Amino acid sequence: MKFVIFTPGLRASAIGRMTALVARELVDTGHQVIIVRSEEAPLLERLPHDFGTISTDWTRREIVEEYLQDADGVVYQIGDNYPFHHGCLEWMDAYPGIVCLHDFYLGHLFYGWSQGRHDEARGILLDLYGDGGDTKFFNASAKSSFIEETVADMPLVEWVSRKALGVVTHSAGSIQKILTSCAGPVVVTPLAYDASTIAGRHEVGAPRVDLIEVLTVGHINPNKRVQSVIEAIGSSKILRDRVLYRLVGPVEPHIFFELSAAARRYGVRLRILGEVDDIALAHAFNSADVVCCLRWPSLEAASASAIEAMLHAKAVIVTKTGFYRDIPTSAVIHVDPENEVIELRDALERLTAEPAIATSMGAVAREWAKHTFTASSYAESLLEIATLVSRTGPLHQAIQAFERHLRGWGSSESMYALEGSLAALAWRGE
Repeated sequence: MKFVIFTPGLRASAIGRMTALVARELVDTGHQVIIVRSEEAPLLERLPHDFGTISTDWTRREIVEEYLQDADGVVYQIGDNYPFHHGCLEWMDAYPGIVCLHDFYLGHLFYGWSQGRHDEARGILLDLYGDGGDTKFFNASAKSSFIEETVADMPLVEWVSRKALGVVTHSAGSIQKILTSCAGPVVVTPLAYDASTIAGRHEVGAPRVDLIEVLTVGHINPNKRVQSVIEAIGSSKILRDRVLYRLVGPVEPHIFFELSAAARRYGVRLRILGEVDDIALAHAFNSADVVCCLRWPSLEAASASAIEAMLHAKAVIVTKTGFYRDIPTSAVIHVDPENEVIELRDALERLTAEPAIATSMGAVAREWAKHTFTASSYAESLLEIATLVSRTGPLHQAIQAFERHLRGWGSSESMYALEGSLAALAWRGE
């Protein structure tokens, strides 16, 4: 098969790193892959991942058009970051294809796209969410509580799913809106990750019995629940005396000061390292005894930091929601978001008192992750859904024809997206 894959290419993109793994796997198994970088123009100047195949960028329209003409599968890697995925949205309407959906919330992506398209964006919001949907969304977009006010009722995954011929996503936790929005097949497959590179960096040492290091990795924002980890440590004399809590990842100045103040208030030893390179990140994982991969609300279809922590054979604490809920209880500790601080404290106290438990859990997690998050499985899923989409092409063309006719008669999108209409046209896998 010949695939044209639109994806962020710069090395800062975890989606780009995953796509590079899958692209090389497809090439190694005899398929042709063309990479089209999707970032905004300034980001296209940055060094890319090694995709192991031909690469261009979305602004080179004549070249991209030529590659698309005889493609068997057009793939769009989509996450909630408009500067990274700008080019995907520029091509998706003209050349619909398979969407690999990395986030179950696309509010920031939609907001970025809406700039300069205000009337069109308001129309989409009204069609998706009814009267007042446009006002609610744009009012919330100016607040620090943007995600909290929109994640439950206005996730915007429907917007992209409607454009897709098929969707690949990485967990089933929030999949219902995709199933009711996409007319084609929807496949759940684990995120691809390169266990071999981590195996080379992974260090096995004896569990510490003095100072316990706890780690959180990623963009440090409220949904990482760092404040709750600080409170859990600070509410326990055992943990206050024995835990060092490290944060690795980008952090806004106001959040830096808020978390530093909270740590002082609770008597917690906190080290905020900020954004680091791959070598320093690997060292942080190796040094950690416990990795907290908490998310609330959970916006991602999968968590790269949780996967990497498991591949480093660490004891991992996760929120019992979304992607994390599907991880076996033998491999991680789940905490209930409704009882977060108390369950966090109990889990950390247990791991501190019995370090052998952390070692054993880490070993189980590593074996499970090593066999679950593979490029070969992801490539097979792309081949499977590309075959299914080739059969649904006439269906999609029929839907577009109905849409054109109804628009010609003065219909709005909300009229022909009624449940009864969608049910009759939905893909049933025959």
